[in-house]
Amino acid sequence: MEEGQHESQHKSQTQATVEGQHEGQTQASDESQHESERSSHTSLHDDAEVPQPDASSDIAGDLNPVEEPAPEDTVVIQAGEPPTTSTETSTPTTGKKPAVVETIVERQPKRHSPLRQSAPAWGSACLAIGIYIPTVCYAFGSTGLRHLSFTALNPSNTLLVLRALSELTSLSLVLLIHLSTERALWLLIAQNGGTRLSSFLALCPGSGPWGWIKLLYINAGGARRLSWLKLVVVVVPPAMGIVLLSNVDVRLFFDDHANFPVSAGIGVFNASWAFVYAPVAATLMASDYSALLQTSAVSWSVPVVDLGRSECDVSNFFSNNTCGWGYFLHGGSQLITPWPTLNTTRPDAPIYTIHSIRGLQLDFTYLGPDASFQGEHDCIVLGRDNDAMQICLSQAGPNAVNAKFVVCPLTVADSACLDDTSWFSAPGWTITMRAYARHATVHLSRANLSAVAVSDFSTPTAYSLSAADMLSVYNTTLGVRSTLASQSPAEQFVSMLSNNLMFTAVSAPTAAQATLKLYNLLAIPLYYFQPTYISPYSNVPSPDRVLEGLPPEQGLYVTASLSTMYYGLAIATWSVCLYTAVMGTLLLCCLVLVTVGSLPKTANGIPNTSAWSFVDFVAECDVEERQNTTAGVVEVVEEMELEEVAGARNEGTNTIIGTGTGTGRDMLVATRRLRAAKSRRSRAEVLEQSIVQIHRNI
Repeated sequence: MEEGQHESQHKSQTQATVEGQHEGQTQASDESQHESERSSHTSLHDDAEVPQPDASSDIAGDLNPVEEPAPEDTVVIQAGEPPTTSTETSTPTTGKKPAVVETIVERQPKRHSPLRQSAPAWGSACLAIGIYIPTVCYAFGSTGLRHLSFTALNPSNTLLVLRALSELTSLSLVLLIHLSTERALWLLIAQNGGTRLSSFLALCPGSGPWGWIKLLYINAGGARRLSWLKLVVVVVPPAMGIVLLSNVDVRLFFDDHANFPVSAGIGVFNASWAFVYAPVAATLMASDYSALLQTSAVSWSVPVVDLGRSECDVSNFFSNNTCGWGYFLHGGSQLITPWPTLNTTRPDAPIYTIHSIRGLQLDFTYLGPDASFQGEHDCIVLGRDNDAMQICLSQAGPNAVNAKFVVCPLTVADSACLDDTSWFSAPGWTITMRAYARHATVHLSRANLSAVAVSDFSTPTAYSLSAADMLSVYNTTLGVRSTLASQSPAEQFVSMLSNNLMFTAVSAPTAAQATLKLYNLLAIPLYYFQPTYISPYSNVPSPDRVLEGLPPEQGLYVTASLSTMYYGLAIATWSVCLYTAVMGTLLLCCLVLVTVGSLPKTANGIPNTSAWSFVDFVAECDVEERQNTTAGVVEVVEEMELEEVAGARNEGTNTIIGTGTGTGRDMLVATRRLRAAKSRRSRAEVLEQSIVQIHRNI
């Protein structure tokens, strides 16, 4: 009785199982059909067709899929948003249940025009161009930008503006690079087959520098190259800003507003004029001796002409390795006619500029105590018995003279400085002076006639000097040899000079001031006795017109102008050109990418993107397995499939033996189904369905 009851219950359960299996197969068939309809409107991650299980086939065993290497992933655009399903109910008159009709309505997202989608990139491009052009113009010294009051009168603001412009250019260009490469990325994704996931990450702005560096180490050559390229183009703009500012100098520049002819500059030295104008010269020496070369109205400090020494001592006047002192003696307003003060035009121009004025560069160096001179041939004695000094000059080269100044000491001065010659052998002050002729543009202040700047120096050329002529000038203008007291200008000047040198030791720190005065004393003959100062040409000067009859070959007729000044940048030409070329090339490449990404023909497949690349990736992209077609890859895939099939057969056999079910036909069916599967995902679904079928049959 119990056995019959148990058998009846088992039959009812078996019947219920079969009915449930039939309903499940029917429902699965409906769902599969519905999924196939949806797959026509949306992109699938897998390209395999999974065959439906045969109801008459029984597969035994728990079959596990065999792992294989993951194929390359590609990023593609989704086909569109999922379709919506609308349900309509119709009520028939036959008395049966209402019929339900499902209609699939496609819902595609609204696509903006390519130009509207690339609007942020175009805005960034306009911003980059709008900053790049003023930066280049400002670096090249554009006339329209250099007269701004913010920069023209303040040198620190001049450099600040250039730095701000270069930084803004770099930032705007980096932003444009990100937007243009992102546009190029979407063009690659929208193409047929999409692009590699590694390439997507290399071009995606969200990866950042650290992400691009990591991509350099993956086994994908294209991604590595793109990462290198992205790192380089992002680093180049800041690097070019450094190049632009690597060699910058802030200088004074001048704009000329009114030009007129003048006579100015220093001509050729003529010692013969000293005999005619000796009384005047002695009086002038007393005033110019103290600071002739140290006054900017007459002279301008310049570096000495290279003497071939690699190192020198700039702090010591009395060293054999001293750097020396250089002065450009231009003469200033004292040698200009008409006088600059008579010109009252253009009160808004504060600068009086003399163009290409001829002057002398005088370089002074320490000679050393061992310098030798030939007695009366090279030396003269000036002064009186109780107050005298010796001046010695010898030829050191075509444009150089050696000088020695010795003062009669007090011990000798009490007796007779002119008769006792023992003090002539004292070391004294020894100096070498070299002279060069050169031209330059001198800018004088109209307020006090001092030099504001000297620019546009020409190449120095050797200026012929004669030690004998200079010595004759000193002898003619200052040669007072008398035991009687005298109030002549020459005697007063010699007394002042000897007293200054007598109470100053040669090597004492205070001796530097005395040395500078000796520099002035050596420069005075060259400054005085030349055509534009003490000469027959300037005997009766006319303040309101140029000097007449000056030697034309000496270039003393020049042009002057009234000018305004401003601070500007002097940037190395190579750095400005390199900055302009590199930044302009990057800007042009970005414009090409943005233009291509804005054309309807190439950008129709690009979806609506936002400012968040990750959100766009999730919303618009699918990552799929890439199908490789090379012979080597196909062979490897076939071998892996055979291994997977063999493994599945073994697992199926073990399962059937363990459960006591299954036949050789079941194994054959399972093997055919596995071979029919075209991908790992399809095989997994086949094995899963087979396992479910086996458990239902147990």
